[in-house]
Amino acid sequence: NNNLQKKTLRSAVETIRQKKQQQEQAKKKDQSKNVNNNLQKKTSNNVNDNSTVRTRHIALRFSYDGANFTGLAQNIGAENDASVERALFEALIKAKLIQSRDTCGYSRCGRTDRGVSAAGQVVAMHLKSAFPLDATWNDDDDDDQNNPRRPVDEHDLPKNEYEHLNVWVY
Repeated sequence: NNNLQKKTLRSAVETIRQKKQQQEQAKKKDQSKNVNNNLQKKTSNNVNDNSTVRTRHIALRFSYDGANFTGLAQNIGAENDASVERALFEALIKAKLIQSRDTCGYSRCGRTDRGVSAAGQVVAMHLKSAFPLDATWNDDDDDDQNNPRRPVDEHDLPKNEYEHLNVWVY
């Protein structure tokens, strides 16, 4: 009878240990899902979703050798389009700076023909900003209690390549 009680007790302890292990594994799985969901929200592919990603309206000035292009303007729908715009948008989408041509507010101020090169071509669009929505800063660029940090607002951002802003992101 004593041996039967020991076996029953061991079996009960083993059952409790297995259930606890299963609960811990389920908890880790849930935590992993939450981390992945939060990561997906922070790295949203939709760069025009103002709730997760800051965008900035920029003018992009670039040059290109037109020898291998059919011109600046994209021939939308053409299968063998070898335009500068098609190459530009493929690169911007691959770098996740825009979601699509349709959603970035794209405009251009000129065009070239097949084989024509350009120096100083300018296009404008909304791109994903390097400044996250949760970035903060203060006027002294230091983490001082007397000079509290405040959220980075659109008017705080650098206006050109010569200005800079040090920010904190947590």
